[in-house]
Amino acid sequence: MSKSDTSVTSSQSYLDLWATAKINDSWVAKAEMESTHNLRTGAGDTNTGNTSKVYVEGPLGNVKSKIGKFGALSKDGFIIDREVSGAQINFGKTVDTTITVGRMNNLDRWGSTFSDKTFDYKAIEAKYKMDKNNTINIGYHNLKGAQFQSIFKNNDDSLGIIEAGIVSKLSADWKLDANYF
Repeated sequence: MSKSDTSVTSSQSYLDLWATAKINDSWVAKAEMESTHNLRTGAGDTNTGNTSKVYVEGPLGNVKSKIGKFGALSKDGFIIDREVSGAQINFGKTVDTTITVGRMNNLDRWGSTFSDKTFDYKAIEAKYKMDKNNTINIGYHNLKGAQFQSIFKNNDDSLGIIEAGIVSKLSADWKLDANYF
C-alpha cells in the first residue's frame, strides 16, 4: 500500500472519562470528559479534551436533583439527547416524574438551522408502571428560541412537543416500545 492510496479509511479513538467526587453522605459532583483522536492523521482534541458535563446530584428533601450541566435524555433520546445547563428534579414512586429547566445549545441533529444556537428548555415527563410488564409514559417538552420564528414563518418563538407511549415486556428477551410524538 502506498502513501497515495486513499481507499484506506481513517481510524478514530474516543475517550469518555467520568470523574465522581463525594461532597458528603448525600451529594456527589460528577464530570464527563470526552476526547476524540484521528489515529491516521493525529488530528483531534487530545490536548484540550472536552468537559461535556459538570454537575452535582443529591436529595433536596424527598426529591432527587441534578444541578449544573448534565445530560437530558427524553424517551430514549427520541426527542432530546443533549446537555442542559440548569436543574432537574425527580420525584414520585407511583408516578415517576421528572422536571427539567435550563438552556440547551446546538441541536445540530435536528438540522443545520439549529447548529450553534441556544434554546431555553423546559420539560415534564412521567412514567407509571401499570403492572410488572407494562409501563406508560407521557411528557411535554418546550424549546424557546428566535430560530423558530423563521422556521414557522410567524411570531411564535417556541416549539412544544408532546410524547406518549407504552413499554410492554413480551418475554425475557423481547419488549415492545410504542411511542407517539
